[in-house]
Amino acid sequence: MKKETQISQPEEFLSLIRKIRKRFHQEYHATAEKHGLTIPQLHALVRLWHRDSQSIGKISRELGLAASTISGIIDRLEGKGLVMRKRDDVDRRVVTVQLTAKGRILKTKLSRIVEQEYLTGVFSQLDKRTGKELIAGLRAIYQIMTKGSK
Repeated sequence: MKKETQISQPEEFLSLIRKIRKRFHQEYHATAEKHGLTIPQLHALVRLWHRDSQSIGKISRELGLAASTISGIIDRLEGKGLVMRKRDDVDRRVVTVQLTAKGRILKTKLSRIVEQEYLTGVFSQLDKRTGKELIAGLRAIYQIMTKGSK
């Protein structure tokens, strides 16, 4: 008879967090693809959604891709009207990439689809008590992890 190996709560917690994060990203990627974006284009946009007006060099460092690769991605995003390049007024060699109004609207739209519709669907399959306990448990873990780091 084979003895079952039990994993500890911390191991199971980390495993589940990774799986949930992966599944969430898969849903985000699928939604982005439905809107005509490639995964690298989505990743570049996400950088700009977090902090608008960045240089191609900064985006390339954050994504771990060559500046020439990012430049091509930005070309395609610019062609879709989601971003625009702007030369620095002081140093004309520096070019920053900024979101357009259409790029900001897309962020709102994708966030609504994934975060509200998808997650609302997931939580609707839990009974209210389980959902509240899940949130309370995660909040407690977060508070313990961040205690003293403020």
